[in-house]
Amino acid sequence: MAEMAAATPPPLPHEVRLPEEARRHVEALNSRACPHCGGKAEWNPRDQALVCPYCDHVLDQRDAVVDEEGVIKEHDLHEALRTIEEATKGVEAGERKVHCQSCDAESLRSVARVADRCQFCGSPEVIAYDALGSVIRPESLLPKALDKNQAYIKLKRWAGSRFWAPGDLKSKNLIDRMRGVYVPYWTFDAFATCPWHADSGTYYYVTRRGPNGESQRVRQTRWRAARGEVRFNFDDVLVPATEIIQEEILTKIEPFPTGDKLVPYDTVYVSGWEVEHYSMPLLDGAKKSREAMQAVLRNLAAQDIPGDTYRNLRINPIYSGETFKHVLVPVWIVLYQYRGKMFRSVVNGYTGKVAGKYPISAWKVFFAVVLGLALLALVIFFWGR
Repeated sequence: MAEMAAATPPPLPHEVRLPEEARRHVEALNSRACPHCGGKAEWNPRDQALVCPYCDHVLDQRDAVVDEEGVIKEHDLHEALRTIEEATKGVEAGERKVHCQSCDAESLRSVARVADRCQFCGSPEVIAYDALGSVIRPESLLPKALDKNQAYIKLKRWAGSRFWAPGDLKSKNLIDRMRGVYVPYWTFDAFATCPWHADSGTYYYVTRRGPNGESQRVRQTRWRAARGEVRFNFDDVLVPATEIIQEEILTKIEPFPTGDKLVPYDTVYVSGWEVEHYSMPLLDGAKKSREAMQAVLRNLAAQDIPGDTYRNLRINPIYSGETFKHVLVPVWIVLYQYRGKMFRSVVNGYTGKVAGKYPISAWKVFFAVVLGLALLALVIFFWGR
């Protein structure tokens, strides 16, 4: 993900600001301000409310109204792919100049970041998707259920349970390196009718004479053509659309309960967190969802084949009612250095599931090898007696 390239500090009091119509940049959305100290409030999963991180004041519901009119919709996939021009299917490249509403600072921000913090005053700032020229905007998100301390406890327990990790990793203080990111996902729904064809095999046994005249029971397979049909209703097949976390790591902290836990998108929930713009185009996401659906249908068809075994399975799925959503899910990310190498771990911001890379203790590996060789030597010694 591109880093912030350059910045303009807040203007001095005597400096004259240009009129609004002359500014060629993006305004950060107004964050919810604390009525006590003026600090920018952030969503707190424990209180399920906006809380000021400076004075701990919980904002009144009247000060933090979530958009009640928001509706979580499933969009027709084929209609969306027809209406999106080829040149705008992916994330728009480039940067936007962002004007902070708190300190008047101006900084360059990659369009891959929808929400971040002002690098001068630290206030959370969110850019409107309209300002980014985003073709498809998230209409829903999964609110974070773990705050930073809760996520850090999960991370430390996970690190302590890694047998091959160095002993001092558990005591390493990493909480200041944790950051919360709302990661973009595509979800896909479809109803599949899947005819299948295969060779069904049934085992039978014959008795034959062995080379020494003894009787041997030999298994044979009787093959016959088989066909059938399976049906399946796919609901919220998840496809990550992020570039900051490897898919193999991200899938280890799934699932994210996008079925009944989503809420309409509102800046209340993302205040204080980074929000990543999708980097995987909708078409590519749809192709990956088809691959996942095909794998499920193939397994269902295999279970439907009669007999003891099968071969030459062919499936011909027909999909209908294909819809999609663009959603955001919460992930805590920690990137740290250990003896010159960088490692990244992630925590599911809703379930607390942890995955990632971690250093391997050279001493543990050494002693494991020595122990293995010692045991092998003992086995050889007693075997040879």
